[in-house]
Amino acid sequence: MLNLYLIRHGKTYYNRYNKLQGWSNAPLTDQGRADAVSVGKRLADIEFKAAYSSDTTRAIDTANMLLAQNAYAVP
Repeated sequence: MLNLYLIRHGKTYYNRYNKLQGWSNAPLTDQGRADAVSVGKRLADIEFKAAYSSDTTRAIDTANMLLAQNAYAVP
């Protein structure tokens, strides 16, 4: 069985002001970072075989914060 978890990046400053960001590299807001940690805590007991993100800073930061909460993540 395959379980696939799709998680959107945390809120960015462009999201806050309803701006279209596309591939712009807007940073996460404090709320975006807090949300990533919160989701990470809810998924902390899931043993992921792999994690992927786009190459935008917002996606990489979200993934890193989420995985930092995971009991199975390799530091």
